[in-house]
Amino acid sequence: MLKIRALNRESSSDEDVPVIRREAQEEIALELYNKALRLQAKGEHSESESILLKLIEENIPLLENNGGLPKSMSTLKYSCFVNLGNIYLKENKVIDALDKYSTASDLDSTDVTLWYKIGKLALKEEKFRQSAYAFSKDTVACLVYIGKALMLDADYIKGLVLRKQIYVDNPATKEYYRLYNPDYIWEPPLDVAIDEEDEKKIFGGSADFM
Repeated sequence: MLKIRALNRESSSDEDVPVIRREAQEEIALELYNKALRLQAKGEHSESESILLKLIEENIPLLENNGGLPKSMSTLKYSCFVNLGNIYLKENKVIDALDKYSTASDLDSTDVTLWYKIGKLALKEEKFRQSAYAFSKDTVACLVYIGKALMLDADYIKGLVLRKQIYVDNPATKEYYRLYNPDYIWEPPLDVAIDEEDEKKIFGGSADFM
């Protein structure tokens, strides 16, 4: 936890006040965030959502306007969006969850687990370009997910098209994936014919690419 610097009679100059105020603001933001997590763990999603939105709309902008966010607060901002996405997903608000996860990915593009979530939700909502882009950030996990779907339905056209596109974009992935997932042998062959119109339908009609 952040420590608030104590004032004493000798060191209460005006220049110390902004430092104290900023540290206090960070402490308040952390306490609110932890409270939101506790509420979320109890299943009190509405109350948790309200606190997370307050952090995003009020507390964090206040810090941003007061010299920018330190790393700890940048991480907190990212986590607020991820947790809002988790809440919306539990409430089956898929579009809202996808929106919050996408915003979180703009703040931190290194979380492959988040990209995997975005990819699955975007695919569910038939946002195929966004799905392909997200899965490209975690290619192997994407291929495992597609492979499981293709083993259930060898004619699953969305899976066939996405798999083909991944290997076109990154051919080296093929060998790594096969080492990682021996079950690939049960998937449809890579040379299966794919109708060009199906590819256009999946990749050509979405203008909502991230």
